[in-house]
Amino acid sequence: MVVLQYIASPFWGGGEQYIHDLCAMLKEQGKAEFVFICQPGSDSGLLARFGRLGKVYTLAPRTKNGKFSYIEALRMASIIRREKVDVLHVHDRKEFFLCAYAKRLCMCPVRLVATLHLIVGRAKSKPSWLWVYRQIDDFIFVSQKAADAFLTEPEVQQACRSVHVVRNSIRLYEQPREATPEALPIVLYHGRICPEKGIIQLLQALEPGFKGHYTIVLAGEVAEESCNVLEELLHRSRLKGYLRYIGFRKDCGALIAQCRIGVLPSLVPEAASLSLLEHMAMGSAVIASNNGSQPEFVTNGKEAVLLPPGEWNEWEEAIERLTSDETEAIRMGQAAKARFENEFGYAEFTQKIYAIYTGK
Repeated sequence: MVVLQYIASPFWGGGEQYIHDLCAMLKEQGKAEFVFICQPGSDSGLLARFGRLGKVYTLAPRTKNGKFSYIEALRMASIIRREKVDVLHVHDRKEFFLCAYAKRLCMCPVRLVATLHLIVGRAKSKPSWLWVYRQIDDFIFVSQKAADAFLTEPEVQQACRSVHVVRNSIRLYEQPREATPEALPIVLYHGRICPEKGIIQLLQALEPGFKGHYTIVLAGEVAEESCNVLEELLHRSRLKGYLRYIGFRKDCGALIAQCRIGVLPSLVPEAASLSLLEHMAMGSAVIASNNGSQPEFVTNGKEAVLLPPGEWNEWEEAIERLTSDETEAIRMGQAAKARFENEFGYAEFTQKIYAIYTGK
């Protein structure tokens, strides 16, 4: 079986890690070979990592200022024919039109699979979008909440012929477990630092009454609109000396192993948080927003603390409680790890995706 993965982002992130690990596992098992279409101007590290798993193409040059065009669809159709692709897997709804037209233009049987990863929301239901949905053989939703929201309209339900809920998982790699000695407990945030993720707003809320009982570590890319506020918090606030920004890191497991708790204060309802799963897999207690699919993965008070984003007083109290009570943080982290191992194992996850690829 040959699977073509369409990579919508030119930069490495959670979605790209999801695709990479899935392909690496299926390739190791001898179940599939992979072809990748990446964006023009993609990060060299991204191209190299996917290049180690299969052949990499771009549809350069992009036309119409990056918007869909038939020329790009024709190029993709040519790649599908040349590589004898069996399955085309798209992970971003912005690229549904491109992949749907490529499927029609390639003039050969190819299964179009679409995974919706991002926020929870209704599907667009204009006639053009309904046509696109009908071209997709299988929809994969990473949580039941995401599926229910997308399929709210009856006409969308009718257009989406085959729907699967395959809750996210992550692949575990060997990580150093020895924690670096720290004078204070560590509170970790890892992910994109931008307004919708809520971390800047949480820090601003913690700052006025901050007592220096713990260290806060931030790992991830910073959005341009958050740079100035982050600089202010790092160097000219009560958090100075206790707030550390360490940039984008690939060794998230090693970071999580050193922290007391993680915080995931997303303001938008996420379809399924890979960061939450990373904390669960590593046995780390976490405080997360309750506005998305998080209750499908953890139970409030048992495997995590789930709070409304924006109710920052409650977040401050929960952080103070778990950073001062190591026993409770360890208990919660162990419960989360046990649930991950029982319900979200990576081998079962990849088998479910492979079954969809084969149409079984």
